[in-house]
Amino acid sequence: MTAVPLSGAAEMVAESLGLSSENVSGSAVVLRSEGMRVSVTISRVKRESPLLSWTVFIEDEDFLPEMQKYGGVGVEIWRPDRVQEGDLESLHNRYLYPWPKNRASLGSALLEDLGEFGRPALRFVRDKKDLGRLLMAVEDVHRGKVWARLSSGDEPSRLVKAFLIARKSRYKDVEREAWAKLREVGERDISWEPDTPFLFRQSLADWARQYAKKTDVPLEDLVRLKRHRVGT
Repeated sequence: MTAVPLSGAAEMVAESLGLSSENVSGSAVVLRSEGMRVSVTISRVKRESPLLSWTVFIEDEDFLPEMQKYGGVGVEIWRPDRVQEGDLESLHNRYLYPWPKNRASLGSALLEDLGEFGRPALRFVRDKKDLGRLLMAVEDVHRGKVWARLSSGDEPSRLVKAFLIARKSRYKDVEREAWAKLREVGERDISWEPDTPFLFRQSLADWARQYAKKTDVPLEDLVRLKRHRVGT
């Protein structure tokens, strides 16, 4: 049995980030600013001895909790790991740290990583417009030593989320950029199956249909792209 409960570990992480226990909600450290929710989620991982992991996610609060089923409307912020070449144990335990035994034992590696990577991660997204533009990115976006993890396989769904932010917050400039990207890549074949084309706009339309059921943002024009080219 661990000496420090999950909520206690979250309080310790909050303190190391210069925050107070008021920012702790269950197993997460939560900040709210400019309509965005920044969360540092603490997890306990079972090994021979329990280990601690932490992740940072930044999302638009307008779509909570409706879009949680689809990963939220936001980005996860990643950091370098501590894997040592040729060390299988460090590979197996990447992004993991010893679970604290008491209130004064977070461990030097965890404290160093929270200071070097945790604090910049909390400030990674500047505002909602920035979040919308990040969701439009083709690949990971690096800022300093941390980065927003943006898989190419998620690109169509992320673009719909950018439209959600733009329309909900009435950011016409962000929506124009989203349409410009869609015109550029809409006819791209993203199928994994030979001789079975599946276009970017068709995937986007499928995601738009699903998201439309969860939000009050109109997406009918995106849903129509299942059968029509952009601009027709």
